[in-house]
Amino acid sequence: MKIKVCASTLLLAVTLSTSSLATVGDIDGDNLVGLPEAINALSIAAGGSEITTGTKSYNFLEYFFQDKSTYIYTSTTISIDEPPGTFDKVIHSELSQENGENLLVIHYNNDTDYVSISENVLSFSKFTYPDYSQYPTSPILIEQYPTPPIKFGLTNMKVGETLRTIYQRFPDTPFIIREYTFLGIEDVITPAGLFPDCIAIKRTLSNWSSNRIEYFAKGVGRVKRVVTGTSDNYYSTVEELISGNIDGTHYGNDMTLCKGTAIDSDQKSFDISISIRLLDDNTAEGTFNLHSEWGTDSYNLTSQDQNTFICSGYDVEEEYQCLSLNQNLFFSEYDDIPYNLQITCETY
Repeated sequence: MKIKVCASTLLLAVTLSTSSLATVGDIDGDNLVGLPEAINALSIAAGGSEITTGTKSYNFLEYFFQDKSTYIYTSTTISIDEPPGTFDKVIHSELSQENGENLLVIHYNNDTDYVSISENVLSFSKFTYPDYSQYPTSPILIEQYPTPPIKFGLTNMKVGETLRTIYQRFPDTPFIIREYTFLGIEDVITPAGLFPDCIAIKRTLSNWSSNRIEYFAKGVGRVKRVVTGTSDNYYSTVEELISGNIDGTHYGNDMTLCKGTAIDSDQKSFDISISIRLLDDNTAEGTFNLHSEWGTDSYNLTSQDQNTFICSGYDVEEEYQCLSLNQNLFFSEYDDIPYNLQITCETY
């Protein structure tokens, strides 16, 4: 015999179970039985595990990106359609103020996220990113103000809590549902070291067919991110902290970060960024990113002497010697004349 279970039946069941001391069936501590409890009941009926809300509170601001800090991550993506790809990502974060509002500004690649810190809530209030759709003209900077701001953290979060925001990216665009759920506490090992008692946060989007779990260490920030696509478009991306200068404390191997321009034989200049991990045996590895109007070309770097580098990667047909830091030259796979580099570098 098959038994059909529906959300309304389960919700009614947990609603009718009441107590003078507490609301039986309440999983999020609001003394009400509503949508979170119905979702939890459906999960249990489908064979899932029960969501429980802890009693200890955590200040997510202490676990998020820190002021005046630099994070370097290595990101590896595995897809059913493409060979594995690896690249480095650099994030800078700093506290700021705008119109009297406290903000944490997070810069990565060409994008910037603005986090508002109001009372006990952390929210994404603004995103900026370049639009390359008008190539070959130069990209324009897009400013996006989600309405309302997207809540993702509290200064008194508990395990099991979910923050849900229904918002629009722009006026007259479809509404999006975004949820952040505090899954629990977990020790995390990355190339930058062991980070105990990390907060694990799961993010889901109504318009995005993937799941994302991020791990944040107290006094450090994000140390790991795992993104998994659906069965129809399966892919997996793992991003781990490999180095960082975080609030004055160094983590992982020494890193050299370079920024500047590459000038080709036609005197056209391109923005570039280079991240290099200096390993203990005097070798090095990293990423070279060349930014143009139509996107970013990324090259994986390896070196035996921390000066001359070999390029490889998804877009490279065959490994070749491509970069000399001493001579400030970069060689494209398809050009005979090298690019002259005008860069400034800093080692962390």
